[in-house]
Amino acid sequence: MTVVTRFLNESEILQAAREMDAIYPRVAPIVLWRAWEVAAYRNHALTEPVLDLACGDGRFFRLLWPQVTDVVGIDYDQAACENARASGVYKDVHQVPAHQLPFEDHSFASLFSNCALEHMDHIDEVLREAFRVLKPGGLFISSVVTDKIVEWGMMPLLSRLFQAEKRGQEIWRDYENYHHYRNPFPSQEWMKRMENAGFQILEHTPIAPEPFGRIFMFFDEAWHFQLEGGAELGQPLHGYLMQLQNYSDGIGDILRGLIKLSPNPSVGAGAVFVAQKPK
Repeated sequence: MTVVTRFLNESEILQAAREMDAIYPRVAPIVLWRAWEVAAYRNHALTEPVLDLACGDGRFFRLLWPQVTDVVGIDYDQAACENARASGVYKDVHQVPAHQLPFEDHSFASLFSNCALEHMDHIDEVLREAFRVLKPGGLFISSVVTDKIVEWGMMPLLSRLFQAEKRGQEIWRDYENYHHYRNPFPSQEWMKRMENAGFQILEHTPIAPEPFGRIFMFFDEAWHFQLEGGAELGQPLHGYLMQLQNYSDGIGDILRGLIKLSPNPSVGAGAVFVAQKPK
C-alpha cells in the first residue's frame, strides 16, 4: 500500500497556533510545536469509542475533538490521570503503562496518541497492544519526534563554539532526561515498527522541518534550562511574554517566516502518522 505524504500549509499552522495559545497562553514552546500537530490532526475524524494513549490532562483532546464523548484515557502519571478525570473529557481513565492495556481485543474503533510514543519504554510491545485493542479497520493517529530532534539540538553546538563543551553536555543530558526520549526514530523506522506490529500506514505528515526545527530546539532547550534553585528559565520568560501586548501578531510573523524558509518540508523533527488495522 502506498503511503500518502501530506504537507501542511501556512494558514493551517497559523490557525492552529492561535488555538494552542488560547489554552496554553504564552507557553511558546508548546504553542510552536503543537501548532503543527493540531494542523495535521484537523484533517481526521475519530470514530467512537476512542482510546487516548498517554492522555495527559485532557485539554488537548478536548480542543481537537470536542464532539467525541465515548473516549477512554490512559496515562502512567498519577497527576495526569487525576487531571484527566477532573477534566470531564473521558468516560474512564486508567493509570497503567501503555504496554499493558487492561482492555479486551477489538475494544476501540480509534486510537490516538499525541507526542508520547517516543517517551515510552517497551515501544514494540506498546504498538502490539495498540493493534490488539483496535477494531479491524480502525485508525491509529499518532504524533512522534524523529531522530532530527536530537540531531538538531543546538546546545552541544553552542557549547563547542564557546569552548564550554563539558557544561553543554551536562545541559543536553538534563534536557534529554527531562523529555525522557527513548525512541527518537527516523520516520522510516517509525513506519517499520508500526508495520511490524500489524498496522498499514496510510498517511505521513512531516512536522517542524528546518529551519523551524532547529530554532524550536534552541528555544525549547533554553526554556527548560535549570536555574539555581531548580526553577526553569521558562518561568521568567513566560512572565515576560505575558506582558507583551502584540505577542500574538509577533509570534505569527515568526512562524510565517520560518515556514517560508523551509527548504525541505519532507524532513521534520517530528511526524504525524495515520495507520490502520487491516479489516
